Amino acid sequence: MKKYKYTLIFLFLSIIVYSQQNNFYPPLDIPLVPTASFGELRTNSFHAGVDFRTNGKTGLPVFNIEKGYVSRIGVSASGYGHVLYIDHPNGLTSVYAHLDSFSPRIARWVKEQQYKRESFEVNLFPAPGQFTFSRGAEIGKTGNTGSSGGPHLHFEIRKSEGQQPVNPFNYNFDIDDNSPPYVEHLFVYPLENGSNAMGETVKQHYNLVYYDGAYRLRGMSELALYGNIGFGVDAIDYFDNNWSRCGIYKLEYRVNGDLIHSFVIDQLNYQTMRYHNSHIDFEAFRKSKKQIHRLYTDPGNRLHIYEKSKNRGVFYFESGRQYKVEISMFDFHSNRTLIEFEVKGSSPEEWEDEKYAANFSYSEENTFTTSNFSISIPQGALYDDLLFQYERDKAPQGAFSDLHKVHNRYTPLHIASEVSIQANELPSHLKEKALLAFYNESTKTFSALGGNYREGKVYANTREFGNMCIVVDTIAPQINSLSIRNKRLSEPDRIRFTIKDELSGISSYRGEINGQWVLFEYDAKRDMLEYTIDNRVKKGENTIILTVEDRKGNINTFSSSFVY
Repeated sequence: MKKYKYTLIFLFLSIIVYSQQNNFYPPLDIPLVPTASFGELRTNSFHAGVDFRTNGKTGLPVFNIEKGYVSRIGVSASGYGHVLYIDHPNGLTSVYAHLDSFSPRIARWVKEQQYKRESFEVNLFPAPGQFTFSRGAEIGKTGNTGSSGGPHLHFEIRKSEGQQPVNPFNYNFDIDDNSPPYVEHLFVYPLENGSNAMGETVKQHYNLVYYDGAYRLRGMSELALYGNIGFGVDAIDYFDNNWSRCGIYKLEYRVNGDLIHSFVIDQLNYQTMRYHNSHIDFEAFRKSKKQIHRLYTDPGNRLHIYEKSKNRGVFYFESGRQYKVEISMFDFHSNRTLIEFEVKGSSPEEWEDEKYAANFSYSEENTFTTSNFSISIPQGALYDDLLFQYERDKAPQGAFSDLHKVHNRYTPLHIASEVSIQANELPSHLKEKALLAFYNESTKTFSALGGNYREGKVYANTREFGNMCIVVDTIAPQINSLSIRNKRLSEPDRIRFTIKDELSGISSYRGEINGQWVLFEYDAKRDMLEYTIDNRVKKGENTIILTVEDRKGNINTFSSSFVY
């Protein structure tokens, strides 16, 4: 009897410990309403956390979810902006990003480190125990810093060892979610010669309508498909009390009841995050920003989210046979959406021969060279074999080389590849200012790719194909004073500037008052520099110098005196 008594006590204590590990204090003291979910499709990656709405406000208190110590602090003009990482005894790390400010103790120390390093951007690793917080303690205020598109709290939970993000919804936060995923279109991809959808050999999409408990083809009883076919869906999810388009959690694709392909986005790895570009329909995203889950995988896709993928999710539809296709999509709270449709196996259609300059293998290193252009693509940069296309055209106005049309911008590169263009038309005095740029033929504008002149060519590394040429950047960044006019301050407690560079981009800036470095915080999305006036500004007349440099060494300086 005593043995069973101790067993029950042990089980009871285990339940308490498990409950404490899986029920964290909420990071906000307002209802937790997600505006973006874990694993949501983003540019070049999956969303590694959850975004919580802050009702359009900054300055709301942010709370530590469990006792722990600050293991890392970041301040950046882009990315996560002001961010805190807190390690907890259970082997997890919580992350709080886009903060407006840190708690006073942390803020003082961070500012000391910024002045010590003379840098706004810092990546700091305090000693364990230097900053400890109890469960529910306030650690900062919500904000809109870094690359945030509006006020919110970006929140993550990671495994401390390896820093792998895991789904925060696994930890029993109070989230209202009673709505199933929503889908508008079914996408069909013929994948080899002979394959077709309704007689068409290129990607097709079909509208869906919801009735009788499932999404079905609008105005069609069935699809006629032949050969190796892949599918895709533009599935999204909504949470209660919110119209933000969030991502799905799980998908299962069946043909005649047989599971062909499935994935669950419950844990991510920063080392493989960029394989996101292989998971999605990258062309659709580039053309229209449409986020489509492809239900088949490229042979070079190394993501670990796939639970099952028979023949990589590619299904062969035979002539004359009937099939029933079911695609089930789930959010984390088990709300389910079903797509159902019938398929009749049709007949093959011959594909038109595609013109190409080279045949690249995804499993090998590939190079392509002409007398004026070269590209070297490392092994692992391609997700699938590629019929590489290349053309050379006349130079756009303002360029110092012909235009090199390097495949197209709808095929992703996983690893940076080196490109070079012969610089025969580049004057000697402009060599140090030369870089490669993408050229938009519609808008007739350039966007910097970067790079440098070396031994008669301009070299750069790229993760994108596209139309490339040599340009030069000889124009210094722009500096616009918002707070100093005619040596007077128009704002009593701060000094602000906007800084911009039209081509190569801002490389660095330095602000000094009375010969001393001062902390100008940089908001890259607004091109804004802001210094909060402190004891470094003296009563009476002061001098200020702001120097801004772009990536090609062009420098602009603002210098003035002002009375405080």
